Amino acid sequence: MKILLVYLFFLISINLSAQTGGVYFVAVDGDDNNPGTYTQPWATWNKAFATADAGDTVYFRGGVYYSYEGIYVYPYEGYGHSGTVSNPILYEGYPPDIAAGNFPILDCTLHCD
Repeated sequence: MKILLVYLFFLISINLSAQTGGVYFVAVDGDDNNPGTYTQPWATWNKAFATADAGDTVYFRGGVYYSYEGIYVYPYEGYGHSGTVSNPILYEGYPPDIAAGNFPILDCTLHCD
């Protein structure tokens, strides 16, 4: 019985240490003042790049995102964050939207020369 309890605690500790970071959402009808949840998503890619940290996953919902300024990530200059090999930051299209043929598109034509 003692071996079973030790084994159980070992499995729980592995599971807790393997947990990844937060999950965030960006949608064309979102607001950057929102917390970035599924029901209250952010509105811009810049907000996602500035906020996501190592181990986080950011899902971009389908639609066209118009960029009015450059999008930059400079973690060593204080803007944005870096992931690591073992704890990357994942930026992905939201799978149910992709499966329905609704892709996230970043349109930069409004600030390109």
